[in-house]
Amino acid sequence: MVLLGGFGIGRFLGRWPLAKLLLTALGALYILWFGVGVFRQMLHPKALAVNAASGENSVVLGALAVTFLNPHAMFDTIILVGATALQFQGVTKIIFMLGAILGSTTWFFGVAWAGQPLAPFLSRPDVWRVIDGAIVVIMFLISTTLAAEAWRQWQSLR
Repeated sequence: MVLLGGFGIGRFLGRWPLAKLLLTALGALYILWFGVGVFRQMLHPKALAVNAASGENSVVLGALAVTFLNPHAMFDTIILVGATALQFQGVTKIIFMLGAILGSTTWFFGVAWAGQPLAPFLSRPDVWRVIDGAIVVIMFLISTTLAAEAWRQWQSLR
Protein backbone atom coordinates (compact mmCIF):
# COMPACT_ATOMS: atom_id res chain seq x y z
CA MET A 1 0.00 0.00 0.00
CA VAL A 2 2.92 2.34 0.66
CA LEU A 3 4.18 1.85 -2.88
CA LEU A 4 0.71 2.46 -4.30
CA GLY A 5 0.55 5.71 -2.38
CA GLY A 6 3.99 6.93 -3.31
CA PHE A 7 3.97 5.99 -6.96
CA GLY A 8 0.25 5.94 -7.78
CA ILE A 9 -1.89 8.36 -5.81
CA GLY A 10 1.04 10.72 -5.25
CA ARG A 11 1.57 11.06 -9.00
CA PHE A 12 -2.17 11.64 -9.55
CA LEU A 13 -2.28 14.30 -6.84
CA GLY A 14 0.76 16.00 -8.34
CA ARG A 15 -1.08 16.45 -11.63
CA TRP A 16 -4.44 17.48 -10.17
CA PRO A 17 -3.98 20.23 -7.55
CA LEU A 18 -7.73 20.53 -6.93
CA ALA A 19 -7.92 16.82 -6.09
CA LYS A 20 -4.95 17.26 -3.76
CA LEU A 21 -6.70 20.19 -2.07
CA LEU A 22 -9.92 18.21 -1.69
CA LEU A 23 -8.17 15.15 -0.25
CA THR A 24 -6.08 17.29 2.09
CA ALA A 25 -9.17 19.12 3.39
CA LEU A 26 -11.14 15.89 3.74
CA GLY A 27 -8.17 14.33 5.51
CA ALA A 28 -8.10 17.22 7.99
CA LEU A 29 -11.82 16.78 8.71
CA TYR A 30 -11.51 13.01 8.97
CA ILE A 31 -8.59 13.17 11.40
CA LEU A 32 -10.45 15.80 13.46
CA TRP A 33 -13.54 13.54 13.57
CA PHE A 34 -11.33 10.60 14.59
CA GLY A 35 -9.76 12.72 17.36
CA VAL A 36 -13.19 13.71 18.67
CA GLY A 37 -14.19 10.03 18.78
CA VAL A 38 -11.05 9.12 20.73
CA PHE A 39 -11.69 12.09 23.08
CA ARG A 40 -15.16 10.69 23.84
CA GLN A 41 -13.63 7.26 24.40
CA MET A 42 -11.06 8.84 26.73
CA LEU A 43 -13.85 10.16 28.96
CA HIS A 44 -15.13 6.61 29.54
CA PRO A 45 -12.12 4.27 29.21
CA LYS A 46 -12.57 0.53 29.27
CA ALA A 47 -10.14 -2.24 30.04
CA LEU A 48 -8.58 -4.11 27.15
CA ALA A 49 -10.32 -7.46 26.75
CA VAL A 50 -8.37 -10.32 25.23
CA ASN A 51 -10.14 -13.29 23.67
CA ALA A 52 -7.62 -16.11 23.95
CA ALA A 53 -10.11 -18.63 22.51
CA SER A 54 -9.72 -17.34 18.95
CA GLY A 55 -8.49 -19.94 16.49
CA GLU A 56 -5.49 -19.49 14.23
CA ASN A 57 -7.67 -18.97 11.13
CA SER A 58 -9.74 -16.25 12.75
CA VAL A 59 -6.59 -14.44 13.88
CA VAL A 60 -5.15 -14.50 10.35
CA LEU A 61 -8.46 -13.41 8.77
CA GLY A 62 -8.80 -10.66 11.36
CA ALA A 63 -5.30 -9.40 10.64
CA LEU A 64 -5.98 -9.37 6.89
CA ALA A 65 -9.28 -7.53 7.41
CA VAL A 66 -7.66 -4.91 9.65
CA THR A 67 -4.94 -4.43 7.05
CA PHE A 68 -6.90 -4.31 3.80
CA LEU A 69 -10.44 -3.28 4.86
CA ASN A 70 -9.38 -0.60 7.32
CA PRO A 71 -10.10 2.95 6.11
CA HIS A 72 -7.44 4.30 8.50
CA ALA A 73 -4.80 2.07 6.90
CA MET A 74 -5.92 3.03 3.41
CA PHE A 75 -5.90 6.74 4.22
CA ASP A 76 -2.58 6.67 6.06
CA THR A 77 -0.59 4.52 3.70
CA ILE A 78 -2.05 5.50 0.35
CA ILE A 79 -3.21 9.10 0.67
CA LEU A 80 -0.94 10.60 3.35
CA VAL A 81 2.21 8.77 2.29
CA GLY A 82 1.38 9.50 -1.36
CA ALA A 83 0.86 13.20 -0.71
CA THR A 84 4.04 13.39 1.38
CA ALA A 85 6.03 11.57 -1.31
CA LEU A 86 5.21 14.37 -3.79
CA GLN A 87 8.05 16.47 -2.39
CA PHE A 88 10.66 13.84 -3.34
CA GLN A 89 12.00 12.84 -6.75
CA GLY A 90 14.14 9.98 -8.02
CA VAL A 91 16.43 8.30 -5.49
CA THR A 92 15.17 10.41 -2.58
CA LYS A 93 11.60 9.22 -3.27
CA ILE A 94 12.78 5.60 -3.25
CA ILE A 95 14.63 6.19 0.03
CA PHE A 96 11.49 7.83 1.49
CA MET A 97 9.33 4.89 0.40
CA LEU A 98 11.79 2.33 1.82
CA GLY A 99 11.86 4.30 5.08
CA ALA A 100 8.06 4.29 5.23
CA ILE A 101 7.96 0.54 4.62
CA LEU A 102 10.69 -0.11 7.21
CA GLY A 103 9.00 2.15 9.77
CA SER A 104 5.62 0.47 9.27
CA THR A 105 7.09 -3.01 9.46
CA THR A 106 9.09 -2.19 12.58
CA TRP A 107 6.05 -0.61 14.26
CA PHE A 108 3.68 -3.52 13.62
CA PHE A 109 6.17 -6.23 14.55
CA GLY A 110 7.03 -4.22 17.67
CA VAL A 111 3.37 -3.95 18.66
CA ALA A 112 2.87 -7.69 18.10
CA TRP A 113 6.02 -8.56 20.07
CA ALA A 114 5.16 -6.25 23.00
CA GLY A 115 1.46 -7.15 23.14
CA GLN A 116 1.58 -10.12 25.45
CA PRO A 117 4.11 -8.79 27.99
CA LEU A 118 2.26 -5.46 28.18
CA ALA A 119 -1.24 -6.99 28.37
CA PRO A 120 -1.51 -6.73 32.21
CA PHE A 121 -0.50 -3.06 32.05
CA LEU A 122 -2.74 -2.30 29.06
CA SER A 123 -5.74 -3.94 30.71
CA ARG A 124 -6.10 -0.99 33.08
CA PRO A 125 -8.62 1.73 32.09
CA ASP A 126 -6.45 4.54 33.51
CA VAL A 127 -3.63 3.52 31.16
CA TRP A 128 -6.03 3.77 28.21
CA ARG A 129 -7.10 7.23 29.35
CA VAL A 130 -3.46 8.38 29.05
CA ILE A 131 -2.93 6.62 25.71
CA ASP A 132 -6.17 8.07 24.34
CA GLY A 133 -5.19 11.52 25.59
CA ALA A 134 -1.91 11.32 23.67
CA ILE A 135 -3.76 10.12 20.57
CA VAL A 136 -6.20 13.05 20.82
CA VAL A 137 -3.36 15.58 20.98
CA ILE A 138 -1.59 13.96 18.01
CA MET A 139 -4.79 13.76 15.94
CA PHE A 140 -5.63 17.41 16.61
CA LEU A 141 -2.09 18.46 15.67
CA ILE A 142 -2.23 16.45 12.44
CA SER A 143 -5.68 17.83 11.63
CA THR A 144 -4.50 21.40 12.22
CA THR A 145 -1.43 20.82 10.06
CA LEU A 146 -3.52 19.36 7.24
CA ALA A 147 -6.04 22.21 7.50
CA ALA A 148 -3.22 24.76 7.26
CA GLU A 149 -1.82 22.91 4.23
CA ALA A 150 -5.28 22.87 2.61
CA TRP A 151 -5.57 26.62 3.21
CA ARG A 152 -2.15 27.16 1.63
CA GLN A 153 -3.18 25.06 -1.37
CA TRP A 154 -6.43 27.01 -1.68
CA GLN A 155 -4.54 30.30 -1.65
CA SER A 156 -2.17 29.09 -4.38
CA LEU A 157 -5.08 28.05 -6.61
CA ARG A 158 -6.72 31.49 -6.46
